[in-house]
Amino acid sequence: MARESLRILRKAFEYFQKAAEQSWVDGQLHLGNMYYNGWGVRKDFKMAIKYFNLASQSGHVLAFYNLADMHATGTGMLRSCPTAVELYKNVAERGKWGERMMEAHTDYRRGRYDEALMKYLLLAELGYEVAQSNAAYIMDRKETELYNPEEMWKRALVYWSRAAAQGYSAARVRL
Repeated sequence: MARESLRILRKAFEYFQKAAEQSWVDGQLHLGNMYYNGWGVRKDFKMAIKYFNLASQSGHVLAFYNLADMHATGTGMLRSCPTAVELYKNVAERGKWGERMMEAHTDYRRGRYDEALMKYLLLAELGYEVAQSNAAYIMDRKETELYNPEEMWKRALVYWSRAAAQGYSAARVRL
């Protein structure tokens, strides 16, 4: 049984290698997994990183997650918590709730500022830096009637501050 499993793993490796050579993102991810876990090949974290990086350049969420884990634990590289956090954030922002961001943008472009603001506020509370700055922008320009003007300035400041804390330079300028 073990012999058959090894044969299957080697065949899978061969196919994934051919797929990766043709820039197929799932082939790159699976090669990274095979090297990371030592499935049918010698465990090699450097090669795992190479293939996870290639897959992440095409936006593969699992590749970002695997790289984040490697940075967080220092597996195959120097441990880097800031890099791990950035990669985990990238994974989190690619969830299904990202569709709400596009809905909010569409509402804003169509002049439905209150609807856009409510969606941006929800996403801002989830930690989306873009939503934080967009909500602050709408309130800063008084494009909504959801809050009285005095309260709007205070709320805008809160969201500009949150966006700035995540490294958004335009928000830092606004502060």
